[in-house]
Amino acid sequence: MAFRVVVLLLVLSADHPAYAQSGNGSPAVPGQPATPDEQKPWWERLTFSGDFRARFEGFYQAGEPTRQRGRFRLRLGLRAPLTEGLTFNVRVASGDQADVTSTNQSLTDFWNRKPINIDQAALVYNPPEARALTLGGGKFAYPVARTQMVWDDDLNWEGVYEQVTWTTAGVAFRGLAVQSPLQDVGDGADAFMFGGYVQAAFRADRHTVQVSIADYAFKEEDQIAVALDQRTAIRSPQTNSVRLDAAGNVIGYASEFNLVDAIAQMTFDTGRPQYPLTLLADYVVNTRAANEEDSGIWLMGSYGRAATVKAYSVSYTYARVERDAVLSAFNFSDMGPATNVVMNMTSFSFMPINRLNLDATAIFTRRLRVPASDPNALLKRLQVDARISF
Repeated sequence: MAFRVVVLLLVLSADHPAYAQSGNGSPAVPGQPATPDEQKPWWERLTFSGDFRARFEGFYQAGEPTRQRGRFRLRLGLRAPLTEGLTFNVRVASGDQADVTSTNQSLTDFWNRKPINIDQAALVYNPPEARALTLGGGKFAYPVARTQMVWDDDLNWEGVYEQVTWTTAGVAFRGLAVQSPLQDVGDGADAFMFGGYVQAAFRADRHTVQVSIADYAFKEEDQIAVALDQRTAIRSPQTNSVRLDAAGNVIGYASEFNLVDAIAQMTFDTGRPQYPLTLLADYVVNTRAANEEDSGIWLMGSYGRAATVKAYSVSYTYARVERDAVLSAFNFSDMGPATNVVMNMTSFSFMPINRLNLDATAIFTRRLRVPASDPNALLKRLQVDARISF
């Protein structure tokens, strides 16, 4: 699937065709001056949005039974500007609440009802007297550029973040710090992720360039490994190397995790507004790995956006992620093995009518290191989607 950079707190859209361009999602009244947002009743300042995706998915691997399943994803969001500079964002989504890297819901369990969970709930404050500063807190969408090698698209951080932006000599800079609790422990040390991020973006003729570097430091991350082994609070993939006790129970990771993630992206203006060409490279290294399997690379190229009727997009992604390069609990859930993997992925999207996209994605993965007796057959995964947004 095509990579999407999330640079704001909320992935909600206010471009519904039923709304006039009045700036807040409310119909404009011809012949009357626009009312400032802060003077409108609160219910006129609300913005609703959502999306739905129906998916067929097949798994094909030599020596293994073919697996096929139907799935769907439903997300509904609300954006509420409370007062100048202060916004509340909330979104609910389908899926298993313990699968933190997926909002997909399988069509299974004899037609039982499917769960809806709080996916995002956050306050964002941009002080009018300090526009360069943004503060956010709650459960929020990524405020950083990243790829799914490190963070899955469906994951949302929790905690607080602080962001500062500035521009000088034609270069736009952004600095950010995030403090994200992972596990609250009443009688011991809590698990945390602390992040620091710096980004620079500029134009080169008609083209845009963006580079960023981030450091994600995990504290008491052994609690994640134990929770994954117990499969109660969290049920994501576990492919990192772990430590076991005498009874064979997981007691922690073999490595600690401090991820340094560097991304460079260039978007070329091809002269066709719906068909930009984007090239991206992402390199990550775990500076606290206990072994040599500590790095990963993610290369992506895409053409087009499939955002208007009859438009299309194509993309190709190559990834090579070593066993302890990233935390397998939080990265790309559709990669099969989340780490210790080589992946080739190609995607195509087409918009036949307004707000409907038809997508096809093929994912080919093979494990990097396996015992000599393991056949390590190529896993082929096919996803065919119909998705709408509103």
